[in-house]
Amino acid sequence: MNNWVALLTPPLPGAVAVWAIRGPDSWNIIAPSLKALRGSELNMGFIPTHARLARWNIVTGSSGDEVLVVPRANQPVPWFEIHGHSGPELLRWQSHWFLTHGFRIATPESFCFWVEKDRLEGETVNCLSKALTRRGVNGIQSQSILCRSTLAQCSDWLEKGMWQQAMKSMNEMANGYRQTKAWTSGWKVVLCGPPNVGKSTLLNALLGTARSLVSSVPGTTRDAVHALTILDGWVVELIDMAGWRQSEDPLESAGIKLGKELTKSADLVLLLSDSAGKHLFIQETTDWANTLQIYTKCDLLKSHVSNTGTILHVSAHKEIGIEELGKRIVDNLTDNGNLRSGPAAFSFSLKESLLRAVQAAGSGKIDDASECVRQWLEPVPQPTEVEG
Repeated sequence: MNNWVALLTPPLPGAVAVWAIRGPDSWNIIAPSLKALRGSELNMGFIPTHARLARWNIVTGSSGDEVLVVPRANQPVPWFEIHGHSGPELLRWQSHWFLTHGFRIATPESFCFWVEKDRLEGETVNCLSKALTRRGVNGIQSQSILCRSTLAQCSDWLEKGMWQQAMKSMNEMANGYRQTKAWTSGWKVVLCGPPNVGKSTLLNALLGTARSLVSSVPGTTRDAVHALTILDGWVVELIDMAGWRQSEDPLESAGIKLGKELTKSADLVLLLSDSAGKHLFIQETTDWANTLQIYTKCDLLKSHVSNTGTILHVSAHKEIGIEELGKRIVDNLTDNGNLRSGPAAFSFSLKESLLRAVQAAGSGKIDDASECVRQWLEPVPQPTEVEG
């Protein structure tokens, strides 16, 4: 049997369970256990054309669980979903029923890839499910089309020995992920500086809500505080770090060390100092290429300050410069708000494959480079089966 099933939802009690089912005999096996609650009966041979409410009886003598049968496709292979109740005991019964009726249980990720025509289409669906904004949805859809044609072109170049053109194009696609990652996982923007400089207050101002604890006591923030927000349609993960200073407190010292590690993987670091000069950020040996210098508490200054270059004066308390800071974050990470017109890798997996292809081509391993590219345009293998 080549009938597969995957649980697409987390196995949480009191929640909804969604089983995705696909295979040549899948509908004919399940149909006899389903009884329609209204309308015509659910017959073998053909999946209903629209969603139907039914009872799914998998335990002899029971009335069955009330479920929604959702059709996805009749051709070329039957594919549908069953939406019902969740819970550990119920899911164990359902899993046992599938296994005893010849189904193979797949991981949800591999099932989603498999039902699409190729890996690129599967990755597109996967990314669309993670997109949090309309900008993200539109961007992923348009980039999927651009990436498909460019991958085909790169594959053709590699086959013809035009590996330099292919390397240039693949590098440009991979570099584009710096922008497109903010459609799904978000940019990492770290706020760092000495204690009492106003990091937590600024974080709350950018979020528009109290997410981080604010106090005049140095060392209040001891761990990294992560919060997602949307800036002009882009997803941004703001990270409030412990204030950088010498501390004998082991927990605070651990928080400071964690902050220094997180800055290494940040897309942008906001270096915070006090506008009055009471709390200045002293950059140590670490050298970050992508930074913005922010001076806080500018409302306490008697004279007017001007913003130039990468320096910005703000007041989170008076909401001065907050909108401008949001704009500068976006401009910094999108080349002044403009998404590149050419193809850009819209997922981490695609970016990594392109970088591997570039490395292989640069080492003269053209066949390996071609394989890294072709795998995105070829039919996906069968799903990965869940062990146990």
